[in-house]
Amino acid sequence: MKKSLLIALLFCLFSSAAFAALKHDTIATRFIQYSDFEEVQTDVYISPHSTDKQKQDLINLVENAKSRIKKVFGSYTASPVIIFSPVPRIRKKYSNNSYGKALLLPFSDSKAYIVIGENGNNLDVIAHELMHAEVFKRVGYLNQMIEIPVWFNEGVAMQVDFREQYENSTMEKSFESLEYGWQFFKGSSEEITQHYSLAKAQIKRWRQNKEPDYLYDFLEAINNGKRFNQLYFQPKNKF
Repeated sequence: MKKSLLIALLFCLFSSAAFAALKHDTIATRFIQYSDFEEVQTDVYISPHSTDKQKQDLINLVENAKSRIKKVFGSYTASPVIIFSPVPRIRKKYSNNSYGKALLLPFSDSKAYIVIGENGNNLDVIAHELMHAEVFKRVGYLNQMIEIPVWFNEGVAMQVDFREQYENSTMEKSFESLEYGWQFFKGSSEEITQHYSLAKAQIKRWRQNKEPDYLYDFLEAINNGKRFNQLYFQPKNKF
């Protein structure tokens, strides 16, 4: 019974992935290297007709975002493909999010594709999306889909995202009720902001009095077959 359930789950996951791969924006993102975007640094692309200042600003923001992650978590090892366009008409070919989006695909060697929009060209958003790429690299596609709750993934990314509106959580909802995307991203703009705040506060408490690289040891254990709930909610269990 368990084996049949696992096979069914894997079928659904890969069917969903195959369906996603047929979407126009996913295809455009995956094959960005064949577009007219300019590669200003390895795996960093910017839309055509961008100024030299925009190109240099993007390079600087990416480097500063990596430095922020290293300061908070000790290191940064991911090498995502980063796509930026300050022009909404062009950005919409790759993402409907004007801030930022991390696209996680199977069979990509755990390499994320990050699309930064016209409202996300800042240190907080770029660091946030780069952190999603780091988690993805360390756990892989299947673990990301099966083991990592959305509240955890977003809460981790929020540790390097210092935007003020996410600093104070006033919501009484349990973070555990935000396990899936359809739960986390459901509601008004104010409610979703509170979901981010709640997730951020929860991960901040979890990391309290721990070494910066504690998160990476935790993710390595997940990648090696440990179950998320067992490790997170029973911290006495060794990695």
